[in-house]
Amino acid sequence: MGMSDGGIDAISNGSIVYQVKWSSKVQQNPHTWLKSAIDGEREKIQKLVREKKISRYILMTSVAGTTTGNDTGSMQKLQVSLDALTKEFGIPVECWWQADIDAEVDAAPDSIKWSYQEMLAGSEAIRYLIFAAHEEGAAHEMRETILKVIASQWGDDSKIKFSQLDMDRVDITELFIDVKARRIQQPGSSKERFYADHEAVDDNTGAVGYMLKSLFPLTYLLGVPGQGKSTLGQYLCQSHRAAIAPDLAAAANYLPKVEEPKLPLRLDLSDYAMWLSGRDPFGEEELDRKPRDRRKDQRSLELFLVSLCTFHSGGRQVTVERLQSLLDRYPSLLVFDGLDEVADPRLRKIVVEEINRFSMRMGRSEAKRRFQILVTARPNASSLPEPDKEIFQTLELCPLDVKLQRQFVNRWAELNGIRGMARTKLRRTFEERTTYDHVAQLADNPMQLTILLFLISRKGDAVPISRTPLYSDYMNTFMDREVSRQQIQRDHVPHVIEVTSFLGWHMQSGVEGKRGADRMTLQAIQDTLYLYFRRTDGPTERAAELFQAVTDRFWALTSKSEGTFEFAVQPVREYFAARFLAEWAGEDSREPLSKSDILRQLIRRNYWLNTARFYAGFANPNELASLRYGFDEALAEARHPLQERVAVWTILSDGIFTNKTAVQRDVAKLLTDDLTVRLATNQRASGNVFPRLGTSSGGDELKCALLNDIERAPDADMSSARVDMLRQHSLISGKEFADWWRARATAALGTPLESAWLALGGRFGVPKLTPTAAQGLQLADADACRSALLAGASPANGTDENARLLRSVLDGWCSEVETTSSSHAGNLLRSMRPFWFIRLAEEGREGYAFASGHFWADQPEKSPRAEAFRALVEADAAYKRLQQAARSQAMGQKGTTEPWQNAARELARLHGPCWLASDIAVIGAATQTTRAEGSVDKEGEPFGPATDYGTLVMHLRRGQQTDWWQRTFDRYPDSLSRRTWAFALLATATEDIVLQHLAKVAEVLDAASADDFDAFAMSTSRLGATRIPRRLGNAALRAAAKYTDRLALVVSHLAAEHEGRDPLEPLTDEQLRGMASAAPHHWSVARAVTDRLLRTYNETLMAALASLGPDCVVSLGYVESPADNRITQRVLQNPAIYPGSWVRAAESWYSSSNNESPLAEEASEHAWCPTFRAYDQVLRTRVTVSSRLSECLPKLWA
Repeated sequence: MGMSDGGIDAISNGSIVYQVKWSSKVQQNPHTWLKSAIDGEREKIQKLVREKKISRYILMTSVAGTTTGNDTGSMQKLQVSLDALTKEFGIPVECWWQADIDAEVDAAPDSIKWSYQEMLAGSEAIRYLIFAAHEEGAAHEMRETILKVIASQWGDDSKIKFSQLDMDRVDITELFIDVKARRIQQPGSSKERFYADHEAVDDNTGAVGYMLKSLFPLTYLLGVPGQGKSTLGQYLCQSHRAAIAPDLAAAANYLPKVEEPKLPLRLDLSDYAMWLSGRDPFGEEELDRKPRDRRKDQRSLELFLVSLCTFHSGGRQVTVERLQSLLDRYPSLLVFDGLDEVADPRLRKIVVEEINRFSMRMGRSEAKRRFQILVTARPNASSLPEPDKEIFQTLELCPLDVKLQRQFVNRWAELNGIRGMARTKLRRTFEERTTYDHVAQLADNPMQLTILLFLISRKGDAVPISRTPLYSDYMNTFMDREVSRQQIQRDHVPHVIEVTSFLGWHMQSGVEGKRGADRMTLQAIQDTLYLYFRRTDGPTERAAELFQAVTDRFWALTSKSEGTFEFAVQPVREYFAARFLAEWAGEDSREPLSKSDILRQLIRRNYWLNTARFYAGFANPNELASLRYGFDEALAEARHPLQERVAVWTILSDGIFTNKTAVQRDVAKLLTDDLTVRLATNQRASGNVFPRLGTSSGGDELKCALLNDIERAPDADMSSARVDMLRQHSLISGKEFADWWRARATAALGTPLESAWLALGGRFGVPKLTPTAAQGLQLADADACRSALLAGASPANGTDENARLLRSVLDGWCSEVETTSSSHAGNLLRSMRPFWFIRLAEEGREGYAFASGHFWADQPEKSPRAEAFRALVEADAAYKRLQQAARSQAMGQKGTTEPWQNAARELARLHGPCWLASDIAVIGAATQTTRAEGSVDKEGEPFGPATDYGTLVMHLRRGQQTDWWQRTFDRYPDSLSRRTWAFALLATATEDIVLQHLAKVAEVLDAASADDFDAFAMSTSRLGATRIPRRLGNAALRAAAKYTDRLALVVSHLAAEHEGRDPLEPLTDEQLRGMASAAPHHWSVARAVTDRLLRTYNETLMAALASLGPDCVVSLGYVESPADNRITQRVLQNPAIYPGSWVRAAESWYSSSNNESPLAEEASEHAWCPTFRAYDQVLRTRVTVSSRLSECLPKLWA
């Protein structure tokens, strides 16, 4: 191609000519481009016909063609020209478009396709990988390399990575259970070019099951220690490997069938971090070379994957170019495991940045294959860098439910040969013990469940009921087994426990300052222990004896790569680090170390949070009060507010204070302050960093404290947040809360606290308020009506209360309320709320353009609406016509405005003109993709007492001129008509006409009551937050700013940009403050205030932010820090009044500003443990201690 060819690119049968016209660009008019190409070849074609006697001319193109029903597609337009050329040349002239060529390739034999493997992508590339064993060339060489990598990683991932109890000899498929997951955060941007739809994570689907069927490319998976994140990554990769190389999987059971195999590559991010720091995670330590961090241009994940593939393929040549070509064409699965194991915050930031860059490269639009990237980590409570939430979805592994626990018990019993009566006894003991909160919590974690079952099988009922004693019992039992096998001498046991604990501390603390410190050579271990014994007056002569039987495992240590030892899993290392601090730290000090001081230092550091849990579990009963004061001091210091609160909550949940009721009550009380409540009710944080708090583990005490606070001030903003805390963390059952609430709410009916108590009940989700209880409702204003419906108030038909609620629904006061009310008003609201008519518009089906706080259901259930209509019809048959009118699929109505017209008209026929009907009609009139068709009442009017909403919609869709707007304004002076007129003008008229009549709109809004204005603003806000209406420009907003805050607010709904945070530049800070309120119609103001505050600080904007209220929904996106730190201080000083996203952001900014030194430095300064130069320095310099080592360790130096 691109060369002189006489008009022939290829020829077959001597007479059929193929000419290729290739373009790398998208052609706007492909038929014109191809017609020009043929015209340019006209003389050559005529010559070929005349001299070569060709019989057929085929034009081949990479361009995609289109067809339409009215013959205007590019393929149809070109065919007209081809028919004319066929007639002119006397031979068939054809065009093979992109789809035609794709079909030919699909139908071609494998031998042809595999000869040109570089053009294959997607499933065809995978087929080549599986079946093309006899091909040759560079592609074949890369295929062989990948198969060797798959085989090597199959071996690495085939066993469970938990060496104790010989679990590292157990095939992963024999014990794996698919832990359920839930999505806790969707990506911030739905417009990324490689995004698939956001599939729901089914409640009955495990994480692996979801990942195997999901089309979503980027997933960030969170799980607590021992929850099975790494095992999940192993199992997922094994499933894909088995599909590609079935010979490897011949002996594996339980692997699921993979419908669309992907090329799997799994890497430990701790290895990547070590590689970034200049060390080789795949080779032996070079002690004579000081590592240097890699240059910025040498940090990419592709370069690391080249090293990984070279290692796992046995040294075969791999280049970045080949690897990228492979990933571009092959459906790929990349598992990046253990982000939490990158302890250095600076290095973690680099790792995350490279993951984000790699993800964007993988997602470029040219790639014709699917891919998945899975990043795993523990929950992050300290604002450490995480994958970009704009492109990654976040999943959280759920605790094991009873069904999965039983499944695991049966698999574990089968694996260990426990059958018959023995298995029955094991199951019965397990189920009896898990009736205790503490044991049940231990059993919801696969790793802890493994330990629990092992201990039950050995000790029956005598198993510990809290976390640290469980691990201690397990380690002691395992030690007894090692002694009985003569792997460890009995008299060495105390020293083995001590040195293992020290090595746990040494490795855990070393990782903070030195990448790769979590693994040590045997020589380094023995050298380190010699130095430890020498500093502690221990038995230096036993340093060699303790390890004389070491081969591939030593008690808690295991060898994963030749020549080095490490703890099999991180929680075991953390347990021993905690044990060392609890039992040996500071043993030479004159004064005993304060446990509260050590605990305070531990919970300051995110990397040490799990160690802190174990450490607290080692406390004696007379030390528990001291821990409580340590918590108090840590919270008072407030260096990392969220992290410190998560630590206190988590340690409380471990049940260590169960037998000290007074101390447990005090600790629970620490978790009721405003900042804790706001952080713990953040939907994302509450699920993945605050664990379940059992009733006997402080949950009961926390519940009582929160209820007391609510009762003292039910109308305070924080009372709503405290109700959220009770509900989200399951601190109280629905029945218990309903009983507690009902007595207080009933007593408050008819008092100023009526609305507050009703709102609290609705917030929790209490059963509906009965007709009898509803008789005392005052319902004095819109707020009271909303609160009553929120609480499910169901007054009987014919009562004044029912009439007031019905009127509030018709007036649009309650359109945003979620209700279970079975009253006339409740049923009408559930069946006719504006939400249904926004979803009815094509532009509204995807929901609001951003998070706005308005009512929305991603997958609305039709049955509740149908039930509501059924109840209305049963009460009054006249509602049957309304039900029929509200149907969106009536014959002939698709694509027209009739569904809105009919629904609004029938609603008005039943109840007269009302704001709810006006709202529905204007939504229909504002749609831009529908035809203005539908019935009208010949006698009907667009406004006034005789309003026909069909007539209104048709008038509006005709695009009325300014005189019509002036005439109708003058003719219909009643409040409803004027408000409907103003809404219709703002939503449908041209901007020029809107500008001409803004003064009249301001007049209408000023005359409206506060409740009616709120209903108006809700309507413009709902509509303006969708893509349904045309947008107004800054000119309209600038003009509105000259009138009133009310006018500026409603115009901003239809003028503010959807993309980004529009600062609403025409408005002053004072105007924004005046427009700000706690209603959902504040979104335009919230986004503007947020944008301005992030750039500058002033008291007016802070006051506006506070006026938006704690329930305000506004996204800050990723902001490293605000322009002024006073913002952070103000928000954290009074978290009760500011939007939740601002509270979370302020905590993150403040926490990130407080850097902590490595814990080893703190330990050294306060003499917690012996200090000496790192073992690698000792080995490099060969200091004089080496002569002593050679005397006591002759075998080592030999």
